[in-house]
Amino acid sequence: MKVLITGGAGNIGISLVENLIKADIEVAIFDLEEQIEINKNRINSQTELNAGSILNESDISNAIKNCTHVVHLAAALGVSNTEANKKNCLDINIIGTRNILDAAANEGVLKFLFASSSETYGEPLKTPISEDSITQGKTVYAVSKLAGEEFVKAYSQKYTSMKYSILRFFNVFGPNQVGQFVISKFIQNAKDNKPIIINGDGNQERAYCYVDDAIEGLMLALESEKANGEVINIGNPNNLTSINELAHMICKILNIDSSIIQNDPNFKNTDRKHEREIFIRYPEISKAKSLLNYQPKVGLEEALKIVIEKSSNIRDWPTEKKKKYE
Repeated sequence: MKVLITGGAGNIGISLVENLIKADIEVAIFDLEEQIEINKNRINSQTELNAGSILNESDISNAIKNCTHVVHLAAALGVSNTEANKKNCLDINIIGTRNILDAAANEGVLKFLFASSSETYGEPLKTPISEDSITQGKTVYAVSKLAGEEFVKAYSQKYTSMKYSILRFFNVFGPNQVGQFVISKFIQNAKDNKPIIINGDGNQERAYCYVDDAIEGLMLALESEKANGEVINIGNPNNLTSINELAHMICKILNIDSSIIQNDPNFKNTDRKHEREIFIRYPEISKAKSLLNYQPKVGLEEALKIVIEKSSNIRDWPTEKKKKYE
């Protein structure tokens, strides 16, 4: 078994590499050269590193040689990034996914794991959200992930020896996450004694999943035949909390006065406008429990403490890199 992880130098990828190597599984990662450079000290030294773009077929062909399994994490992420660069989002998340699938089919890959997103559900008609819930994504990112899912199914239908699993992740966070995401942004602002800005009234609810629990789901799906041909929610419904509660919890852990928390009721200073906001989202994970024996373990407060302790984020980068990537 040799696993190629696209986006392997990102938040989930770095942790997945560690777990695969601990399981004596050979690992190669494929990511942008600058992403690998930024995180090279966090990536296990036993990892085969391949730099390139998923929009470059030659780069992919070189990276995937001799791989039996693919975990496709690479994607254009973040509301700000994807809404401001819609074509780039669609190119990377749809054409890039097709390029990876083409290479996987040519290489005779046995299994393809696709990292999808809870964003595909949009504003749910009922909660918790099961895999049977209607998909009605509100963002270009959600649309691109749904298209990626259908490409994965279509390729597996055509190339029947290539099995697949689609994992819809719910609000995964960890120490290697960059500052554009809510938890890393709140922590960084709190550390710097800058305002924590909450869009809307802050009563939006999310179930945050620590990266170790997400990795457990990935590892189980990678080797489970029961997961073949399935769409599976991966998240931690026990960590359901409001954005207001999240901000106050971070301030409490850091022993910082919560007066730095401010609400932006009219969504003035963000591209996450009211009409694109999701007001409650948390997963039903009975399918993951049944098929994979999946059981998330890390509570939200414990996870936040780990992230605060371990985070080495954007403010620690050299100035020239900070300007380029923030």
